[in-house]
Amino acid sequence: MVALHLSPSCTDKGMDKRNQRSERTKLSIILAAIECYKEMGVQGASLELIAKKANSTKPTVYSHFGSKENLYKAVVEYIMEEEKLNHALPDFNPAIGIRQQLIDIFTQQLEHVMQCEKRRLLVAITIEAMCQGKCHLNEVESIKACPMETWLEEAIRHGALPPQNTSELATNLWALVKGRTFFPVFLGMAPNDATERQANLESAIDFFLGCQGIK
Repeated sequence: MVALHLSPSCTDKGMDKRNQRSERTKLSIILAAIECYKEMGVQGASLELIAKKANSTKPTVYSHFGSKENLYKAVVEYIMEEEKLNHALPDFNPAIGIRQQLIDIFTQQLEHVMQCEKRRLLVAITIEAMCQGKCHLNEVESIKACPMETWLEEAIRHGALPPQNTSELATNLWALVKGRTFFPVFLGMAPNDATERQANLESAIDFFLGCQGIK
């Protein structure tokens, strides 16, 4: 019997094609999951329904994601990447008060969230998943509309904030802003009036700065 030896280039091409098919399948499942989450929420979107919408099967979904929780996390990552939530912030400006800069930053973020369907979905499915124990608070806190740590480091360097751990500081800041401004909007607990929403945002910023000894 003559042994069949495939050249490395043939093997690589075969692997590339399989990888491409796998990535296409994963993407179709993620997109199907997004549609199911929109229609019936995280809890109501079973893997069977998601697989059917993706023209796939439940075992295929499991082979790619392992669990419903992992699929949910993949959806969150996809939305964050597609919508480019982690966009660059303006540089810290020592000539402008830190309060006004923070208000401007988060006002822009709130406007983006209110105007973008997928960003609203991102927050909504995260809240639902957290309430069901599908994810934990630290995972929710990782969903940020913009990176803050570098900006806060610059604020500390210019003496606008006292020296401290910027990772914890950014987490605390986002927790305040989301808890008082973003999450109430999606839970239907926030006022429809933009002026009142802005007042809630400014209240969160003032509380944060007050904790830093800044009035």
